[in-house]
Amino acid sequence: MISLTSSFRHKFDNFHIAAIKLIGYLDKITTNTVNALQEALLDDYDVERAAIETFTRIPRIEGNMLDQLFEQLDDDSAKVAYTSAQILSLLGRSERTKPEQRKLILKKACRCS
Repeated sequence: MISLTSSFRHKFDNFHIAAIKLIGYLDKITTNTVNALQEALLDDYDVERAAIETFTRIPRIEGNMLDQLFEQLDDDSAKVAYTSAQILSLLGRSERTKPEQRKLILKKACRCS
């Protein structure tokens, strides 16, 4: 029974990892998807790594989640704080980010340093 459970968990993890990695190839994602990816950071190591890699490939996030990301910079989880900083960095460099959002990111970044 243990090997069957272990085998199922391994196959589920592989599916979960593949699904997370595929998200990184979308043109844009929603804030709900970002939230789901951040939850994946709290999963096992391989799923966590896939989520972090996916965050580096996201070209655009639909919706405004800047306030949420700024709050998460102080999250108890270092993983959530790290990816929030990464997302803010990606948004700040993206050509698709509205100028007023970019200015807000820079303004908040200057206060944190």
